[in-house]
Amino acid sequence: MPGGERVAELVTFDRSDPAFLHDPYPTWTRLRDADPLHLTPGGTYLVTRYEDVTALLRDRRCGRSVPPRLVRRVAGTGPTLTSFLASVLNLEGERHGRIRRLMLTPFTPRPVAGQRERVGALVDGLLDRAGDRFDLIEAVAADLPILLVSDVLGLPHADAAELKRGIAALIDASAVFPPPEALARSDEANAFFADYFARMVRRPAADGLLAGMAAAWRAGRITAEELSANATLLLFAGNETTTNSIGNGVLALLSRPELLDRLRRTPELVPTVVDELLRYDSPVQTTIRWTEAPIDLPSGRLPARRFVEVSLAAANRDPRAFDRADEVVPDRQPNPHLAFGHGMHLCLGLHLARLAGELVLRRLLTRYATVELDGEPVRAASLWNRGLHRLPLRVS
Repeated sequence: MPGGERVAELVTFDRSDPAFLHDPYPTWTRLRDADPLHLTPGGTYLVTRYEDVTALLRDRRCGRSVPPRLVRRVAGTGPTLTSFLASVLNLEGERHGRIRRLMLTPFTPRPVAGQRERVGALVDGLLDRAGDRFDLIEAVAADLPILLVSDVLGLPHADAAELKRGIAALIDASAVFPPPEALARSDEANAFFADYFARMVRRPAADGLLAGMAAAWRAGRITAEELSANATLLLFAGNETTTNSIGNGVLALLSRPELLDRLRRTPELVPTVVDELLRYDSPVQTTIRWTEAPIDLPSGRLPARRFVEVSLAAANRDPRAFDRADEVVPDRQPNPHLAFGHGMHLCLGLHLARLAGELVLRRLLTRYATVELDGEPVRAASLWNRGLHRLPLRVS
């Protein structure tokens, strides 16, 4: 019998509860300890232990390919469905590998390291306009990811505001079963992106990753739907998660002034601390999979043909995997956290996201003698992710 069915009544919680949104980690701890394969009232299993999570994300019998009737419940029948079915995020096997390989090169360590000066200049430009009292999310963290991915794709920065509006509609529709009005806005956004990228690939001066994707499309190696869906995915996936990781990390540091002082004295620790903050307060809390067959895990068996919600955040705080798991340990090495996922769907942009977080933190430490809160942070309400809607700062 699966672990969740054995003790399903031991742990109950309301994910819309403001207390859970403010701090989900006590709930993740209770689930990890008492109910590691938790069967939810809706029939989805919630997996929280590190050993179970990593085993599940490596298992090819548990993936992102969902039966068509369920896909239509999630994505409707319009442009959102077309994009969903062509996105590498929701593909497995040969098609997944073919598209992922096409997009991989600019996100590998050497090309990303070559962008350090450019990323630093973008952060400086955003902070230059911010003044000495600003909302870090609005001034920096919400804009930086769109600019970074636009550079990778070869898109003009002048389009960033329009792209952000489209991405916001996709984020609003990212619930398991979005309401009709959110799905309608998502259809409009996906239709916009399909038209936008169709125009962009025909520009004579097209460059960046989009130029390579356009060449693959002209050679018949990808379809127009695959090109549009996956260029959109890079903007969508890279946007909210990077924004959230910057906000979560800076907020965690502001409550630890001794660690801020240590980083000013030993700035070589910054990359290690950025990775530790990703573990400590993961921007992606959970991710969804579908079991094609029964799967035996260390904590029990999952049945076939079920949705499984995998909690990266709970696994990242598992004391079975990490000493002092509920603390920020600035020199933690190794740090095999799961903030970027695990297995074949490991986040494509993890090196760029790390660089963005590192350079934002370095600039805050070097440009300002003091960085402090200037009001109450406001958490964003999200089913899957954890981030901030506002992070007001005062600097000097």
